[in-house]
Amino acid sequence: EREKIIVGACENVINTTPQIKYIPTKLAYTFTALANIEKKIGNFGMLQTSAITSGKKCVFDSTTAATKAPSASPKEVDLDEVLVLQLKNSTFDPKAKKVKLSFKVNPKKGNIAGIDDPKKHLKVHVFCAEDDEDQKGEDTAPIHEETVDFSTCKPLKNKFEISINHQFQPGLTIAFKLRPKFATPDETKWQESFGKWSREQTIDIPDDDVTF
Repeated sequence: EREKIIVGACENVINTTPQIKYIPTKLAYTFTALANIEKKIGNFGMLQTSAITSGKKCVFDSTTAATKAPSASPKEVDLDEVLVLQLKNSTFDPKAKKVKLSFKVNPKKGNIAGIDDPKKHLKVHVFCAEDDEDQKGEDTAPIHEETVDFSTCKPLKNKFEISINHQFQPGLTIAFKLRPKFATPDETKWQESFGKWSREQTIDIPDDDVTF
């Protein structure tokens, strides 16, 4: 019985003793301070030393996680500081029965860091709605919306032209406005963004010719 008690006590000591672990680390110290460091660490463990060039490079979980962490969030783009679109006029093409809008690109002093030419990533968003006097100042539901690449817009001297890809109902008065859109070439670096709306312009869609 006495032996069982002794064995049980020994097992308890073994089971409650922490496992010995070697923790690779790097200490900066003067040569004369090494003995004092070994003495203090000797109170709870053992210090094994080796020349810096003889071992492997220390790698800690914290630094490993940091290198695997995702990069910084993509930058916000304030397109109004870079350029604005100015809607100049609107015309109706009776043959194609479509509306054409002409606009100017007015550059501002701002830029997009890392983007040499913002126009290469520029799109034009067009909003078309019925011009209703009863809904002035309210959010009007669009009749048609579309977004086109700026590169597809037809250059006209110092302006550009868009042909709206929609046939509007004859007899309506349609209000148009547009705004620039930055189409990010890399979602990890820049966020997609919109600029402010241009002023609205209206145009009357002619009634269909009726012959008897």
